[in-house]
Amino acid sequence: MLMTQEEQRLHDRQEEAKKYYAARFAWKNKSSFTPKGVTWADWFKNMFGESLDSYAERMKQR
Repeated sequence: MLMTQEEQRLHDRQEEAKKYYAARFAWKNKSSFTPKGVTWADWFKNMFGESLDSYAERMKQR
């Protein structure tokens, strides 16, 4: 399905918000384990393809 430019912008903003809030949660719990037994930091990397530390550093630069 093709999206209009407006729909694409909305989708992109939603994806960035999802990543941001996931990072906030994962950062607070990064040494804890998910129900599947991986750390939240590893979960974040698997989910978003970027390490939690890299994401945090990149966001700090903004």
